[in-house]
Amino acid sequence: MKIWGKGTTIEQFIGSKSGVMFDLNENGATLLFIVDEMHLGQYKLGGHYDFWCTSFNETLFFAVKLRENQWASAPYSPFLSKGYEPMYYPQGKGMGLSIALVSSTDGIVKDFDFLVLGSVFSNTITKLNKDILNGGFNPVKHQMTVRAVYQKFPTDELLVRQPGVTYSID
Repeated sequence: MKIWGKGTTIEQFIGSKSGVMFDLNENGATLLFIVDEMHLGQYKLGGHYDFWCTSFNETLFFAVKLRENQWASAPYSPFLSKGYEPMYYPQGKGMGLSIALVSSTDGIVKDFDFLVLGSVFSNTITKLNKDILNGGFNPVKHQMTVRAVYQKFPTDELLVRQPGVTYSID
């Protein structure tokens, strides 16, 4: 994924379903909230963030809670990212995370934030991805895992109750 600034139009999201996308690349991580105009006001970037991450089989699940909103999750596989090489972060350093709020109505980035995740949380994401990369990738199994996880945990609130690593930023 590219990194976009506030006011940029991302045409591929015009008319798309609401949802969350997570990606890793050589510059860190990108998290996109794609939301229709009616619900944009519910999401304000900045302030308090809660994060959660774990893996099921060969798929990583990343979730975020913005302020008082409900949890929102995104499945991820490092095999689907170009330019991603797992790296470990020294104490006090962490993975950069760009967060963008994108309107599904017009594709415009309505809000944007950048933060740095803690080293323990960042290194856990790296370890989970290294384990996934060492196991090989089967796209059908990946899709089956995503489907099975969301069937077993039909809400993100239930998903984040599963064992995983958490991180919060104020």
